[in-house]
Amino acid sequence: MTIKRWDIINAFIKKYDYKTFLEIGLDEGHCRDNVNIELKESVDPSDVCDNPTYKTTSDHFFELQSLRQNPCTYDIIFIDGLHEANQVYRDVINSLKFLNEGGTILCHDLMPPHELSQIVPRISGLWCGDCWKAWVKLLSERSDLEMYVVTEDYGVGVIRKGNRSVSKEMNVPIDIMDWDFYRSVKNKMNYISYEEFCGKMDWML
Repeated sequence: MTIKRWDIINAFIKKYDYKTFLEIGLDEGHCRDNVNIELKESVDPSDVCDNPTYKTTSDHFFELQSLRQNPCTYDIIFIDGLHEANQVYRDVINSLKFLNEGGTILCHDLMPPHELSQIVPRISGLWCGDCWKAWVKLLSERSDLEMYVVTEDYGVGVIRKGNRSVSKEMNVPIDIMDWDFYRSVKNKMNYISYEEFCGKMDWML
């Protein structure tokens, strides 16, 4: 059984009866098309992506929302846009501002399979980018967030409001994190199997 990112998204939608979904980084729309929810919106500036709701960058989208008297808010937000650590970090911080109570943020590509797959700019066919660095930074800073990574589909990170101890040993600047650092901290990034995820969700495999 191959588990995809939208399977994890749909598990949250079903468990919490979510109604509104935002996807940052639409690409060809495979994830959007497989998500089962009443309202689906997307943000992507690319000329080749599949008809996003908002054809702009995520930074600009969130800036515009912050200026609105009644900004859009969402039950579940999936971050899969520009696969660069500083952008992913900003996308998480901004998403938290527009997340409904009890909502969930998910981040893709947090388990690069080899060093080349996480080098920015892209030099390999299979590319996760250095999204993992944003995850490590958040783990080192935010004690108010529950965070774990489901080890399917190159790593799907889950963020929900909660309480946890920060990982101070991970508190280093993003620009000095390298592959050796990743290898030294990967066992502290809160990876869980899909079976463990199903247990958390009281889910049937």
